[in-house]
Amino acid sequence: MTTTDFAAMTGLELMRWVQTERPTDIPSIGRLLGMRFDEVDHGRIVISLDTRPDFANPLGTVHGGIAATLLDSAMGCAVHTTLPAGTG
Repeated sequence: MTTTDFAAMTGLELMRWVQTERPTDIPSIGRLLGMRFDEVDHGRIVISLDTRPDFANPLGTVHGGIAATLLDSAMGCAVHTTLPAGTG
């Protein structure tokens, strides 16, 4: 487990830490789906993932839940980049 003090980081610092460290020892939806933080700036984040067969709906396209989760993560993380340390 990591010993990084997340409460001492601003939201932007935390998102940049995730971008550079790509932690695998912390359970998260990002780890589960293989999300990557491609760009991290104040108020803006670009997240991507590689689709795989398990992400398909019965029609063979990406399930809407995967798209919604990616959107939810991007929006939440973008807002988080604007927060001071110790705020969630």
